[in-house]
Amino acid sequence: MMLTGIELVENMMILAHADRRIRIGVAQELKRQYWITGCLECKAHNSFQIALCYRTGFGQPYSLEESLIWLERSGKSVEDLVYEIDYGKSIKLPEYRNKRIRNLQDQFLFEVDYAHEYRMDHSAELKQIGVELSEEARAVGCSFGESHEMTVTLKRIVAQLLHAQGLYDEAAHIQEILVKLVIAEGVKGFGMKVLGDLGQTYSAQGLLPLAESWRSVVADHYEEVLGEEHMGTLMVLSDLAHTLIEMRQLAKAEKILLRMVAIKSRKAGDEHASTLASKSNLAAVYYKQGSWKEAESLQSQILAGRQRILGDSHESTWYSMSNLAATWWSQGRLDDAEKLELEVFRLRERSLGSEHPDTLMSLRNLALTYGKNGQVEKEGTVLEQVLKAQRNGIGANHEHTIITIAELARNYQNQSRFDEAAVLQAQVVDFRGRILGWGHSATLASRTNLAWILVDQGNWSKAEAVQLRTIARGKEAQGDSHPAVLKCMSALASMYKVQEQLMESFALYNEVLKIRLASLGEGHPDSMKTARDVQTVKDLLATQ
Repeated sequence: MMLTGIELVENMMILAHADRRIRIGVAQELKRQYWITGCLECKAHNSFQIALCYRTGFGQPYSLEESLIWLERSGKSVEDLVYEIDYGKSIKLPEYRNKRIRNLQDQFLFEVDYAHEYRMDHSAELKQIGVELSEEARAVGCSFGESHEMTVTLKRIVAQLLHAQGLYDEAAHIQEILVKLVIAEGVKGFGMKVLGDLGQTYSAQGLLPLAESWRSVVADHYEEVLGEEHMGTLMVLSDLAHTLIEMRQLAKAEKILLRMVAIKSRKAGDEHASTLASKSNLAAVYYKQGSWKEAESLQSQILAGRQRILGDSHESTWYSMSNLAATWWSQGRLDDAEKLELEVFRLRERSLGSEHPDTLMSLRNLALTYGKNGQVEKEGTVLEQVLKAQRNGIGANHEHTIITIAELARNYQNQSRFDEAAVLQAQVVDFRGRILGWGHSATLASRTNLAWILVDQGNWSKAEAVQLRTIARGKEAQGDSHPAVLKCMSALASMYKVQEQLMESFALYNEVLKIRLASLGEGHPDSMKTARDVQTVKDLLATQ
């Protein structure tokens, strides 16, 4: 790429949104061109840009000494560099979005999703990127100010990386600081995205009432600034609905989604992709409410729309077919559900090939349908087939492969093949612990499943030890009141009940109930279920 003549300060903002490797590449290319060019004017220009890189931490570690060396080569003064930085502070992103640097968009990936790229097999790299970006953000903050959009952008990405690693408290700390900064500056444009991030982290922390309250505030602000029909407003309303679904406040979520469907239908049409996506979310609410007829009716509409617009061979169509199959299964229409899942598998196999990861995922769904239909041995046979193909294809450490191993472990458990189930589930626990962390919600759930297999195996002392350690790690990583931790505690209380250790069960259920009442309230389904569990054990104690 040719960067001769580039004014870096005018392009720093758009590059702050990009993959950090691009910024490193730009700085390295400026150096390379400095050394190879014979043009003295070009050398002077490039050396000034390199001095700016070192002074601001852009693509290079912050170094005042290196900055001064390159500044001397440029023939310019420190005052010139300070003036350049001050000029950069005054520039807003829309003013230079279409300048020379846009040609980089043809050569590199902008708006990189680090969390997606590194989330499974490269957690060490993900952590290292976070460290490097933190250092870069500090340097940029010193040069341009803590409230400058470039500084906020980099810190926002750091928080997202912490979130991806399950370090929710650290992410929330950064995001709360950023929220105060953008509010002080007057929330507009990019700052509105910063507001939305915090609600996602509160939700991940299990602070659902706080997440719901915050997302309501954000939604009101978006509606006031952008209007109720703006796409940004609809996106934050979707986030709010998702939180309400997590809290099982389904009536409120339904109301929001009905409103979104009405707006999108009016603006874009009943069968626009965005409208169908909101309808799909609404159908999911009906499903969770047990409103099978409403869910089936809406899912049938969605499927018909996607078949008409996208055809039978589109991924979204297959997704809709699987959702409809799940609803039929819940209605007891097991044969119909099995036939539809089989059709999805055959469509994927024909379009993508039998070994494609999505085809294998479909085959796994079909296997699960066999299990729901009481064909447990057939389910196991198909899952074994899927697992073998995944290990040969995407590899033993791919997330899809791990999910299949977990499903096969559950199947073996249902077949009373406890020794085989324990071996497989231990693999799942090991993988999730290494990749996601031992206190991550998915790891805690996997360890709980292992503990239940050990209970079925008759190895109660080991099962209890595993579950106590699971709870301890969960509390250490996520706090005493996180939903994932409470699920682990409830599971241990249930195990105690199975082992007829009723006093221990009663005490632990009571502890869970107190926390859920304090955080969720009496009317929440989780609180109500725990209250019933407490009463059940209390009744059993009374009969002794």
